[in-house]
Amino acid sequence: TFVAHSYAPVNVRWTNNLVDMDGMPLPHFLPLDTSLMWAMPMDPMYPMSGVPVVTHLHGGHTESMSDGLPLAWYTPGFAQKGPTWGKEVLHYDLDQEAATLWYHDHALGITRLNVYAGLAGFFLLRDDQDTGLRDNPLGLPAFPYEVPIVIQDRMFTGDGQLYYPSMPEEPGQPEPSVLPEFFGDFLLVNGQAWPVIDVEPRTYRLRFLNGSDSRFYNMWITPGLSMAFGTGPAINQIGTDGGLLYAPVPLSQLTIGPGERADTLVSFAGFEGETLILRNNARSPFPKGEA
Repeated sequence: TFVAHSYAPVNVRWTNNLVDMDGMPLPHFLPLDTSLMWAMPMDPMYPMSGVPVVTHLHGGHTESMSDGLPLAWYTPGFAQKGPTWGKEVLHYDLDQEAATLWYHDHALGITRLNVYAGLAGFFLLRDDQDTGLRDNPLGLPAFPYEVPIVIQDRMFTGDGQLYYPSMPEEPGQPEPSVLPEFFGDFLLVNGQAWPVIDVEPRTYRLRFLNGSDSRFYNMWITPGLSMAFGTGPAINQIGTDGGLLYAPVPLSQLTIGPGERADTLVSFAGFEGETLILRNNARSPFPKGEA
């Protein structure tokens, strides 16, 4: 997670270090669909060329040359570069209000695979009001009562390795991995499956990010096995993708789509000793939906 300040520009050199113990470039461990246009290295010996990547700061005010354009990809050590690659060190102006931003891979044709493999994270932008400190002018909860939460769905093999489905259209043809939609059958929160957090009976700032490929979430909080709306802590939304709202918006449920962020306040006062469940009932191919 990056933590930066509004109007304080940041320079980042994103390093593609997808190599083995001997420094040799690694092939992609997920199924590549080479039948479509993608960030294919020029070396005909691919996959020895390595996995191409390029980083996009999602929601950031950024110059085009630093925006992680899909054809600005590069392989380990910048050995090979895409046709719109411009420079190794990217510049982020950040001339905007405080907001919950995030970064993710953006390489042409394999963004879904690289993000699925883990190339994504938070980029929290502060300003003079939302300082992140305990004495911030807005009175917002600060660490450890401010918790970034990224929700992603995944599939796994029997031995716990990441799995991405693929299927050939015709017998004997390559197995494509481009799917109209992807819905995993496990939900990960900050990289953990079905995690638990111990909270104090007080207000927390929960900064949600939907980092899933296709899945929407419609979330609410309930005590124990209750499925009823309004029986658990209310969710008060204080911010969206672009920053803070003018006033909190009380919600009985929170709907968030892929790539969207929701900055919220949740009070756990009055729920001492109880087990609360963050639930999801957005429609998907899988009927179960607790996060």
